[in-house]
Amino acid sequence: MKLYVAGPMTGHEYYNVHAFQKAQREWRIRGHEVETPFESNSRVWRKHHGRDFDPFTDTCEYGDPVLAEMFAEDIKTLLASDGVVLLKGWERSKGARAELAVAALFNKTMFVDPGEAPYKITVIPYYSFSLDPADETP
Repeated sequence: MKLYVAGPMTGHEYYNVHAFQKAQREWRIRGHEVETPFESNSRVWRKHHGRDFDPFTDTCEYGDPVLAEMFAEDIKTLLASDGVVLLKGWERSKGARAELAVAALFNKTMFVDPGEAPYKITVIPYYSFSLDPADETP
């Protein structure tokens, strides 16, 4: 099975690279093909800087246009996968929650690392609307 690892990155030391690498190793041992955001982010980073993204020395935070490109590449990678591994703390990560929503829309199998049993998560979006009376009826 081809898997994408989603989890918290921003606000974590070295973008939480050690947790992503550990999950990647463990799921590969189980026989899966596994990609993390660090591989997909490096594809974008190479276009701009001529080298891979290094989480120990490089920074790319919300508001940086390169991060938007990285996130788009992450979603592309996620959509090419069969399932998603959710790392501890995913529920507090804006990016991981967005990835989860995309994965659910496309019926990807979800795994909570280090769990082995797959399960489906159904995401029901909550939309908030404000309907104010118009001054005139059209």
